Amino acid sequence: MIQIDKLTGRVESYHNNRTDQEGKVTYTREQCWNRAEVFLQRVFPEYAEYLQLEVERTVMDAHEEELEETELNDREWFFLPLFIDQYRVKLERASIIVCKITGEVLLYRGVSMELIRELKACRFEVVISSEEALSRYVDQLEVDLKWFYDDRTRSYRLIFDPILTPKETKVAHETQRTLEYIDAKSGELIWCRT
Repeated sequence: MIQIDKLTGRVESYHNNRTDQEGKVTYTREQCWNRAEVFLQRVFPEYAEYLQLEVERTVMDAHEEELEETELNDREWFFLPLFIDQYRVKLERASIIVCKITGEVLLYRGVSMELIRELKACRFEVVISSEEALSRYVDQLEVDLKWFYDDRTRSYRLIFDPILTPKETKVAHETQRTLEYIDAKSGELIWCRT
């Protein structure tokens, strides 16, 4: 199944419905990435300007050893967050899954070219430094000492749990807010209700 963006004519998503991939795993992660990259170059030629391969271990990677004998072991998952002018776009990323048996791309979910154009057209200027943002963040930070059960070590640990709540809160119901982010254009603290 292939989904094409009507405005741009680009592939937005692709899903290979074949389920008969049986056999021995023959492709390494690096070889699967090479196959994914070839696919990306065909469907999104300028991907290198906007997408960066996530290198940190994902939840899938963390459990891979436990899933050695399962269906997930015959696939490599690649996540590529969207960046505009070196800044990561929150919650926007492309995903590619490659079969480790055949080297075929099984799934692709891209990012909208329309979104990329829209964000490229916005020329935002940062008015506060990273250090100033961190200082504002730390000003709102408190810690709560509590016991925590760690499933990995199967033991309890005494930890400091970070809590981000507005310091200037005067109304009781407003204590249910946490700091979501700091606006880089205005420096304003943006809170969300929890």
